Amino acid sequence: MPSISATARTGLLALSALALAATGILPPAAAGPDDGRPIATASHLDSPQVAYADGQLTLTSKGNIVGRSGYIHPLDSHIVYSGTGYAFAFLNAADQTWYMAPQVPVGNHEPIWIGFGGDTSIPADKFRDGMVYLDLIGVRGPGRVEALGFYRDGDTWHTSQMLSSKDPAFRNLAVYPGDHTHNATLFSRPGRYELTCQASARLADGTIVRSRPTVQTWQVGGAKPAATATPSLTGAFDVAPAGQPATPYTFKAAPTPGELTGREDGRLTTFSFDSYDPKVRGILNLSLNGFHFTDIPVRDGKASASYYAGGADSTQQATFVPEVGSAAPRWRSEPLAFSAAARTVSASSQAAEAPPVAEQPAPSPRLDFPPHAPTDRSYTITVTLLGGDRYRTDLTLADTAIRGKMTGGIFEPSADRNAESYREPHRSARAASVVAWRSAAATWT
Repeated sequence: MPSISATARTGLLALSALALAATGILPPAAAGPDDGRPIATASHLDSPQVAYADGQLTLTSKGNIVGRSGYIHPLDSHIVYSGTGYAFAFLNAADQTWYMAPQVPVGNHEPIWIGFGGDTSIPADKFRDGMVYLDLIGVRGPGRVEALGFYRDGDTWHTSQMLSSKDPAFRNLAVYPGDHTHNATLFSRPGRYELTCQASARLADGTIVRSRPTVQTWQVGGAKPAATATPSLTGAFDVAPAGQPATPYTFKAAPTPGELTGREDGRLTTFSFDSYDPKVRGILNLSLNGFHFTDIPVRDGKASASYYAGGADSTQQATFVPEVGSAAPRWRSEPLAFSAAARTVSASSQAAEAPPVAEQPAPSPRLDFPPHAPTDRSYTITVTLLGGDRYRTDLTLADTAIRGKMTGGIFEPSADRNAESYREPHRSARAASVVAWRSAAATWT
């Protein structure tokens, strides 16, 4: 398998901006899978937001969405575009860069900043404990997805994990009427993601009710989907002229020169295509692990764009589709092994029509949350002093299939009551832990 390589930087700062290049207007030769769909970006959005209408739980998005009127929208009526990526050393991957839709935008960066919500239409009196759950059933995409929040204790910032594509323990989020969160959403690779969500709750008599599973679509990095719908990549490629070009097409990837990116040198990769014929025009599509990554316009026979392609190795493929009516032949490269760590550069120059790379989704167990009758309700709790006023509390459930919300706190010495202030944490799975302070909020870790 030929290889193309990009640069990677180790020892990343905890948080630094990474401005990703945008491309121009795309011609109608081919399209990304979400061109023409309404787009949520450069604003705050409550999504998924749990609502209640006509006696049923529903999932919506609350905010302004380009291409749609109103303020409340069905969750699957639009695409979420994160656009700008941020470097963030986290999640046991301190030498990797992740894309992040931030908790709050910083400086002049305007990616989507998204959170979860509970509409005031939720009838709290109908549901047990007055709450519902936002369930993440599964994720399909080229990388890992993590939703988390940040909170401050004095001069120290801490994280609170909320939802995870990888960790089954973080698949259920308790939501109350009127809830509104700002949280960070992180992606380990760029590309197209589908997050399947549902809302669930128990009625007062214990009956479980659920919304229909609904897909939220994200485009992470790459070019923003076009405003108007155009033919699909597969359809456009199939009807484009076949054959050999007069001069073999070339495609390559190389570290982006530092003078173009300043302090981001070492993270961006420049993807280049050359037909050696100035009359050739069309679209160059890049896929990553079989998922749509981006479209780059081909003008005067050439195409070039710089993006961050992720901190882990991947399989990439380039597909050229000529403009409608052009005599230039179509072209699809063979699979290319992309190394995120190596700094060497190699190129693909074959005039080929290799089959498209099949989707290789990152591991993400699908959880449908069937009803469960606990076999053992026992548990153990261990509290460990971490120093000063900080404690770590570990909770282990005997029945590993139990999912739900635990509420607790630290008792004051010699007082038969809970501490006056503690956060109500949630965590699903066999084991959980909480870091608590006598004078501040307790948070699951």
